[in-house]
Amino acid sequence: MAGGNLTPRQKMINMMYLVLTAMLALNVSREVMDFLYEDMKSKEQSISTIDMQTANLYSAFVKADSENHERAGKWKDKAFVVKEKSDALYDKIETIKKTLVEGAGGYDEEDPEKPKKLDNREKSAQYFMVAENGKNGKDLKNDIDAYRAFLLEETKENDALNQSIANLFSTDPKPNKDGVKEPWINHNFEHYPLISVLSTLTTIQGNIRNSEAQTVSMLHSKIDAGTLKFTAVNAVVIPKSNFVTQGGNYEAEVFLAAYDDTQEPKVTING
Repeated sequence: MAGGNLTPRQKMINMMYLVLTAMLALNVSREVMDFLYEDMKSKEQSISTIDMQTANLYSAFVKADSENHERAGKWKDKAFVVKEKSDALYDKIETIKKTLVEGAGGYDEEDPEKPKKLDNREKSAQYFMVAENGKNGKDLKNDIDAYRAFLLEETKENDALNQSIANLFSTDPKPNKDGVKEPWINHNFEHYPLISVLSTLTTIQGNIRNSEAQTVSMLHSKIDAGTLKFTAVNAVVIPKSNFVTQGGNYEAEVFLAAYDDTQEPKVTING
């Protein structure tokens, strides 16, 4: 296309072709950015749904504690510590997202929730890896590590949940596209457009809310652990003797027995 002796008309056609190709590339890029933005908004909606469900669990803890503090108080206190630590990390990440958007030009006038510069590639790298010798990136990683360690301690009796938390909040070095391992911060936030970084941070927020909900649900189940469940009670009379002589005394133990008629026990004798 660029070789040989070209007429002025052919040169103009070639130039127009290059301009058209560049415009198409920009349109594709814009479409991708818009898709990532919509995907991020979908993640935020899912987080809101989880928040409502978890709020019901916290209310159940408060109710159980008011009804029987001795049985529920310990687990309620643990649950609200999970809430406190989850909120702290979630809110920190939310602050980081707003800082990145404002540093990259702020929000769109027509859509106050949408960043103006979805494709900005400088702000996140500068924030996480350059400013104060990368202090912001190190702080975020340390906070995620501390949160992971806390949840792992709380869920150590639940192997599946424990392993899930370890995987979700891993900050180990990750392989790049060339297979070379690089620090977690670089892997997630270097050379990526702003909307991609915001989406990654939103994913971490979603992991926080999911893990919080599962941990709190596990703690709530412990309130009734060891509690005998029954569906009805009956008066039971057990006589001390199978017969009574004339003029003799009849003695028996009389008490209420609770039972669960939804259970079908299996009894084995001598194997």
